[in-house]
Amino acid sequence: MPGDRFELALEHLHAGRAAQARAMLTPLAARHPDDLAVVSALAECVIACQDWTAAEYQVERLTRRHGALADTWTLVLKLHMARGQHEPAAEAARRAIDRDPANPERHRHLCVVHAASGDFVAQSRAAKAGLALAPDDDDLCHKHAVALLNLGRSSEAAGAFREAIARCPGSLSLREGLATCLNYADGVGADELAAAHREFGALLAASVGATDLPRPPRVRRDPSAPLRVGLLSADLRRHSVAFFIQPLLQHAHPDAIEWWCYSTAPREDDLSTQLRGMVGPARWKHLPGLVPATLAAAIRADGLDLLIDLGGLTVGHNLAALALRPAPRLATYCGYPNTTGLACVDARIVDTLTDPPGFGDEGCSERLWRLPRCFLAYAPPASAAPIADQRQERPLTFGSCNVLRKVSDATLRLWAAALAVDPRSRLLIKAAGLQHTLVAADLRARLQRAGIAADRATLLGPVAVQADHLLTYAHIDIALDTFPYHGTTTTCEALWMGVPVISLAGSTHAARVGRSVLSAAGCPGWVTGSEVEWSATVRSVAADVESRGRWRRGARQALAGSELFDGAGLSAAFTSACQAIVRENRC
Repeated sequence: MPGDRFELALEHLHAGRAAQARAMLTPLAARHPDDLAVVSALAECVIACQDWTAAEYQVERLTRRHGALADTWTLVLKLHMARGQHEPAAEAARRAIDRDPANPERHRHLCVVHAASGDFVAQSRAAKAGLALAPDDDDLCHKHAVALLNLGRSSEAAGAFREAIARCPGSLSLREGLATCLNYADGVGADELAAAHREFGALLAASVGATDLPRPPRVRRDPSAPLRVGLLSADLRRHSVAFFIQPLLQHAHPDAIEWWCYSTAPREDDLSTQLRGMVGPARWKHLPGLVPATLAAAIRADGLDLLIDLGGLTVGHNLAALALRPAPRLATYCGYPNTTGLACVDARIVDTLTDPPGFGDEGCSERLWRLPRCFLAYAPPASAAPIADQRQERPLTFGSCNVLRKVSDATLRLWAAALAVDPRSRLLIKAAGLQHTLVAADLRARLQRAGIAADRATLLGPVAVQADHLLTYAHIDIALDTFPYHGTTTTCEALWMGVPVISLAGSTHAARVGRSVLSAAGCPGWVTGSEVEWSATVRSVAADVESRGRWRRGARQALAGSELFDGAGLSAAFTSACQAIVRENRC
């Protein structure tokens, strides 16, 4: 038997030290070629090392010798997932289920594959198959509810989360899922939204032993020295958050703020490299996969004055580390449209249109820190093609490129009202997931229930290149915002590509971002305050072909001089806000 050396190799593997584990397991596998545990562990190592040739060899060897075992096919699944090969990964997951059908873990693996590929209907089905075997498995409950949310069925998803919480009241993932889901659901009251976030925040703080931790003291430095401010995010890469952070770093005031960035993205990319160049390599820390206490300690060691979380309750968030108070002042900004629910966070940075004074303060665990201008600035991608000419020969085309989870039933009612303005008009929807037959069929059924005939809607899946994605707007005459969770990046993209955006403002931050963005772009007339006003505005913009043509021709010049594109102005306002937050005795 391999013995202690094998156990040590497993410790390395589970701690993320795949290269060290591989060095120990390779000779063990040579001496014990029929030991399934050793050969399987080596296969996991070479997959983690992304040595695809060696991984394929090891996995092929396993399937040849141990193909009757479900665990073998789970390793095949891991290899395909590591390479982004979703279809063969799903086939491997199904083979594992065939060999071990009563094990809910096998269904969980298939669920993960379908979630990664965007086949949310298949994800829901796999989760339900697992739940039939383990009805109180909170992770499978979470995966099923998230699948419903990702299909745009947010009210159903909220019901699924509530039902699961009733069975598993101590589940942190379910509390988090419900709080997130309620941002998208129709007709959710402010009290319920606030309570869901506070319950999540209290449970999270307790889970890491962070209830009532004292605030750490500020590091004593020369009073004339710049503030040391950190940005913490899993999205400092090609992601919407990074696009909005870019202007802050580009127009930094080094005499006032010394920026530090803590990237917890599993893998960084070209935009990460670009952002790193703006702050300097010494102040850019790539810290993926750390447990909250280790991450918090690494941040605390840099002696920040203020740490700003950019994730909120989004995927891969770092709120557990934030709860451990890694800096004397804590704030949240940009990436999530609601409170963190954490009592230790001092400020949430917004503006007076997303969160008017006296509006929504009681629902936040943080103090709302309102900037005197739009809380965002947009830096358009250099790869964007010139704006296409307005095409008169096609029917009037409305469109949306928002994620499906924002396409609520309320959204579909608004879109149906827009289409009613012109019986020849069409609707183009582009979103991840729509490349799958089942997901497209699910949306078509929802469109039909909302009164939108199948032949009036064109559904498109994602494209790999951002420049190609932006070309979609050449086929859209008027972009329609979602409700109650507005688009942000998509609104900015549509405007930059010469397409007007019509938005219905609501009563939450998520439902008011469109007002802030469109006002900052100089287009407040495209923001509506009621469904009646929505229909009237759609009718007016649709009828005024000449004005839409003028907007297309002059959009980029107008936007370049607007507040939405004023990165320097945002940086100045943000710098002042950071200084004030640090000065406050208690935010």
